[in-house]
Amino acid sequence: MALSDYQKYFSEYQQGSLNAVALLNKPIRPNRDIRITEEKQKDINNVVHKAAKNQHGSMIFFGSVDSAKANQLNTIVYELKRPLCFVSCKAFVSHYIGETEKNLSRLLATAETKNWTLFFDEADALLNNKKSSTDANNEELGFDLSYLLKRFSQHPNLVILSIENQDTLDKLEHRMKPTIHFLPAGA
Repeated sequence: MALSDYQKYFSEYQQGSLNAVALLNKPIRPNRDIRITEEKQKDINNVVHKAAKNQHGSMIFFGSVDSAKANQLNTIVYELKRPLCFVSCKAFVSHYIGETEKNLSRLLATAETKNWTLFFDEADALLNNKKSSTDANNEELGFDLSYLLKRFSQHPNLVILSIENQDTLDKLEHRMKPTIHFLPAGA
């Protein structure tokens, strides 16, 4: 989903230091999304409550209903009263070895000092990132999922990953809770 689709839920927008990063401030007053079950809403409220106390929290948004994701994200940020750091993972992942890791480290350090909620849109691109090596073995180099999840868990605020790929969900679901499934209307 494009950043512009999320921007309509916020009254302020700033481009970040990287093209793939933006800050969204001052969320508009949200409407409760009726497609979220009461049980999942309780899970979300628990994570938001922890994040409000500056305790780490994480969640996964799964599915392709982008308007529902944007609405739920708006609700969370409205309740936390903190800026949202929006990361477009497709644009964030660099083709240069080590560049994405360096940018991620810098982003997490800045987010910690500025007390940002982090939202990784299309996180499949980051979590399934593979790069070909130029050595004779032509090994695949990519992020170690455990390393990424450890870095995310060290962030003292809320981290939300938006994914659409079932394989990515299968890798993450037992490691990150809660998972919010966004189903199309009528499904």
